[in-house]
Amino acid sequence: MTDNKIKIEQCTFAYQCPKSWDQLFRTNVDSVRFCDQCEKNVYLSNSSTGALEHASKGECVAIPIELTTESKQELDSRDMVVGMIEPTPYGLLRPRKEKVDDLYVRSVDRPAEFYGIDGCPAGWFYVGIDTKGECQFGVLENFSDISLFTNCAKLILVDIPIGLLSSGNPRRLCDTAARKAISPRGSSVFPAPARAALLEHSYTEGSEANRRAVGKKLSKQTWNIVPKIREVDEYMRSQDLQAKVREMHPEVAF
Repeated sequence: MTDNKIKIEQCTFAYQCPKSWDQLFRTNVDSVRFCDQCEKNVYLSNSSTGALEHASKGECVAIPIELTTESKQELDSRDMVVGMIEPTPYGLLRPRKEKVDDLYVRSVDRPAEFYGIDGCPAGWFYVGIDTKGECQFGVLENFSDISLFTNCAKLILVDIPIGLLSSGNPRRLCDTAARKAISPRGSSVFPAPARAALLEHSYTEGSEANRRAVGKKLSKQTWNIVPKIREVDEYMRSQDLQAKVREMHPEVAF
């Protein structure tokens, strides 16, 4: 991204993306595209109010050049400016509480009934299927953001261990069954850590905590996803969603 200070009424672009709107990946929603450079959704806004609302959530936007102080000549004849808007002074924007209906106004015509979610570098990538079999997808910054879906969804499947052991047997029965179901590719199902390992901050400490709890050390592959496991575990233990949010291995589903 470049550091051009392009102004849009009450605010300024902190960064201008070198990619044009046309170069971004299309989604099933005309007003939302995906940037593979920063791994974020970009939201098309045809008004400064809409752009400011996305800015209050730290989201990237694309706005018509007419809403800025720039000219097409200054921006290589582009029709749209794509980038991240600079944080606004306190009080200029009042972030409103996100509502499920508002989410779908921005993204799809109908709420999805079923979701699949997996961790990614930008947070949590999700795919939803609505009542007519049409798909939607996007990226959530935090796992707790699935609360936007929980009222509408019938089932949310997550590719992260849910329900961790505290002591005793080092293997969960669901992991054993999953490995058996996809044999001979059972090694793709990583052993889940004991909950005690989530409290540690290094592989050595986490592996030793796991050994003390369940008698077996952690693999490096499992430790690498511990931050994601910890995030899911903390959220699920604070909610009563066990019947709706379930663990699922894609390898088993496919």
